[in-house]
Amino acid sequence: MIDISKAIESVCESVSKGIDYRLRLDLDHSGKPSYQISPINPLPESVKIFWASDLLPEPSKAILHSGNILLRHKIGSRDVYDQAWKLAEEHGDFDAVFINEQGFVTEGGRSSIFIRSGDCWLTPPVKAGLLPGVMRSIILNDPKWNAHEANLTIEDVRSAKEIMLSNALRCHIPAHF
Repeated sequence: MIDISKAIESVCESVSKGIDYRLRLDLDHSGKPSYQISPINPLPESVKIFWASDLLPEPSKAILHSGNILLRHKIGSRDVYDQAWKLAEEHGDFDAVFINEQGFVTEGGRSSIFIRSGDCWLTPPVKAGLLPGVMRSIILNDPKWNAHEANLTIEDVRSAKEIMLSNALRCHIPAHF
C-alpha cells in the first residue's frame, strides 16, 4: 500500500520555498498515485473575464444543457471548459463564462461566478448546470459572505457593480469584463 501523505510530503519538500504551487494528485485504478506540480502565476488585483461564446470557435458550444448531470461533477472530459479558459488566458485574461440553454449564466471554465446584489452575493444554482465547487460551497455556507443561489442573466452579470470568481486553488478573485 502506498502512503499518499508521504508521497505528497516528498513532492512538497522538492519545490522552492516562497513560491505558490498547484499540486494535482491522481490515483489510478489500483490506487497508485501520480502527480503534477507547477508554479501558480500571481494574478492582478482584478481579473478580466469573457463570455465563452465570444472566444470559442463554435459559439454554440458555449451554451450548456442544464439537464446534463455530468456538469455537476469534476470529470476528465471538460474539454470545452478547458478550451475556453485557455483561450481567455491567451488574451491575457483569466476565464470565460458559460450560459445554459435557458439563457442563464452557469460558471466559468475554471471558476464559479458571484455578483454583488445589494448587501449579498448571488451565484447560479446547481440546477442551472454547473459544478458545485468546493470554494463556491464554502462561500455559500459562510454567513459573512451572505451568499445565495439565484438564476442570473447575462444582463445581471454585465450590470453588476462587483463580480467575484471562486475556485479551490485561488479562493475568491475580483473580476470584470
